[in-house]
Amino acid sequence: MTRIGRLQIAVTLLMVVAANPAASEQASKPADVGRFLGIWTGDTKANEKAFSQGLFPAEHGLKILTANDSLVVTTRFRRPPIAADTPWLDGDQLSYKLGGAISPDAMNHATATKLAMDGDALVLSVVAAPGGRGAAPRSPENIFQTMKMSVNGDRLRVEWSSGRFTATLFYDRQKQSGS
Repeated sequence: MTRIGRLQIAVTLLMVVAANPAASEQASKPADVGRFLGIWTGDTKANEKAFSQGLFPAEHGLKILTANDSLVVTTRFRRPPIAADTPWLDGDQLSYKLGGAISPDAMNHATATKLAMDGDALVLSVVAAPGGRGAAPRSPENIFQTMKMSVNGDRLRVEWSSGRFTATLFYDRQKQSGS
């Protein structure tokens, strides 16, 4: 698989997230997610293992915003060669409604997205949509991937998994001066 192919897969994989629904409670209001909002840049050194395994590109990040009653998560990346002025490009984007939503054709399957809180952590879910195209189970719970986020100051920790792949990723909040 080429490096570009791995980059495309990594960008797609980064956006799909799910959690153990039994351990999570539904987020009750937009204020529950406020500390997660912003533009986050991946810590290249801390994420070296996930990069070297081909799971994520070296230069990646997340943009987390709210729109109406949804949390919108967009992957970001920079194409090599990387210099200080290399622009960030937006990749895949998924919306997570507080009550759940259907996202047609995410990862080439009809999926449902969910937003929940697990203590202080934000848990985003993408599972196969009931009765939708691609609803055949990939796992017993029809979970495509999971991402559990926690914030400590200006540092975002993401526990990510998809099938047999797992990674703990770290991001730093990007200051408003650049994007």
